[in-house]
Amino acid sequence: MSQTHQNAPTPPNEDEIDLRELVGTLLDYKYAIATITAAVTALGLLYAFVLATPVYEARAVAQMGYYMDGTSKRAFLKASEVAPEVELLLEIDREPDQPRTAWLERIGQLERTAYLEIVARSHTPGGAREQIGEVVQMVRAMEREQLDLAKEVRLEELQEMREEAATIRVQIAAIESALERARAAEPALVALFTVEQQNRERRLLSLERDQNKLERRIAAMEAFHPAAPIADWIQDSQSPVAPKKKLIVAVSLVAGGMLAIFGVFFWEFARSFSRYRQGR
Repeated sequence: MSQTHQNAPTPPNEDEIDLRELVGTLLDYKYAIATITAAVTALGLLYAFVLATPVYEARAVAQMGYYMDGTSKRAFLKASEVAPEVELLLEIDREPDQPRTAWLERIGQLERTAYLEIVARSHTPGGAREQIGEVVQMVRAMEREQLDLAKEVRLEELQEMREEAATIRVQIAAIESALERARAAEPALVALFTVEQQNRERRLLSLERDQNKLERRIAAMEAFHPAAPIADWIQDSQSPVAPKKKLIVAVSLVAGGMLAIFGVFFWEFARSFSRYRQGR
């Protein structure tokens, strides 16, 4: 049997997209696409350079307050404890009806250290730095409150030690008097009074040592170093950090082009569908 089958051209698939037709459609509406893209980009430019309110930012790293206990630094507050309380206080103090010109953007402990990272923003140059100063003052007030409480407790302890030491001195004087009488009248009681006197003297010596330590600690508290920003770690932007003008313009340009192309294809689809319905 002779082979009669021959290669036949494959019929075109109506569902396939004709790239040349798409390109032709875009070229036919190139002026409309350019106009829509330019209009959206112009709106982006208007917002970025005219309508958007500039935002300035300041960053600071503050060392928590401390006092020297010998060669060690002692703090009353931890950076991790301060952050949530400061945020709460700022929210309470803020007037709800007044627009914010400066605000706290972020506050928190710096990488598990004794330092506090503060980031503030404002709509005016220098406003963010002032906000950081306000936060530092709040932290200092919190530290001062803790300092006063700690000093009050230490002073009470010191007063109790002094009163106990005074009582022991009176007891030692009484024992010495009794010891003198015992030597003359009752020699058997001398050893008993001597042991009691030695116990009281050891307790008095221990109290005096503890009293000296406590007095030094209180004196160290008086030389408390409050929280303060580290000068080398303060960054105050002189130019706005927002809005990001270049990014807004770029996004507007891309979005305008995509919107224009989508609109053209939708318009062509609507026209084709209308012609198809009229032809039925």
